[in-house]
Amino acid sequence: TEGVTKYLDGPKAGGFLMEKELKYIKAAIDDPLRPLTAILGGAKVSTKIPVIESMLDKCDGGVLVGGAMIFTFYKAMGKNVGASMVEEDMLDTAKGLLDKAKAKGVPFLLPTDVVVAAEFAADAPNKTVSVDDIPDGWMGLDIGPDSIQAFTDVINASKTIVW
Repeated sequence: TEGVTKYLDGPKAGGFLMEKELKYIKAAIDDPLRPLTAILGGAKVSTKIPVIESMLDKCDGGVLVGGAMIFTFYKAMGKNVGASMVEEDMLDTAKGLLDKAKAKGVPFLLPTDVVVAAEFAADAPNKTVSVDDIPDGWMGLDIGPDSIQAFTDVINASKTIVW
């Protein structure tokens, strides 16, 4: 949506549908049916810090985390992440977010297994491993089947889910 605005001259604004969506999102977060669970993903922790902090103040069902940013959290926890993408400058921040979730009693769910590959290519050899067994030189690419089941269980127990 944002990309379209680069091609328009003159004033630009969101429409009535966007206004309606924002009202629903605000209601879902400000007065949700409980438990409230958030699902967050993406490559970078740095772009998600305000969202994660906000969700830690609101979610009683948990915060489920996926995407490449999980490897920054794992490295902050002292785990070997192989050749997975990591924001080295965000390790202390990631550790702080984990500590904050624990102090607030908010489940902060990271995958327990991941699909790894020797390279980022469709035909690369891949396998599913525990997050404690990521091989050197291999990169994490997706969550594994055990994590899918664990996330599904949390989602099914939730009354409100935001992502």
